[in-house]
Amino acid sequence: MFCVSWEPLGITGGTPVSLPGAGPMAGSSVVARMSYIGLRITRSTETVTARTATRAEADVLDLAPGAPVVAIERTYYAGERPLETADLVVPGERFRLAYEIPAEPAES
Repeated sequence: MFCVSWEPLGITGGTPVSLPGAGPMAGSSVVARMSYIGLRITRSTETVTARTATRAEADVLDLAPGAPVVAIERTYYAGERPLETADLVVPGERFRLAYEIPAEPAES
C-alpha cells in the first residue's frame, strides 16, 4: 500500500503528535493520536475508485505499468472540522477491501 496523508498544522503543530511516526503515540491510529491531544473523531468519509496506477505508484508498489489499483481518499472529522485526509493506493490484484459499517439505532 502507498499512503500520503495531511493534517492541519493548526491542529497538530507543536503537539506531541505532530509527527505520526515519532513521540508518545508513534505508529498509533489517527483516532488514538487525535484523542491524545483532546480531539474526538466523530466520523470519517471514504471515496473509493478503481483506476490504473500512475508511473510513480507502479514504481513504488512494484507493479507493471498500467496495473489496476484501488484509490481511497479518507478524511477524519471532529464535527465538521477535518482533522486528517489520506490518499491510499492499493494494488487491485493483491488485496480485497472489506468494510464494517456500524448501524446505530435511531434516537427517539
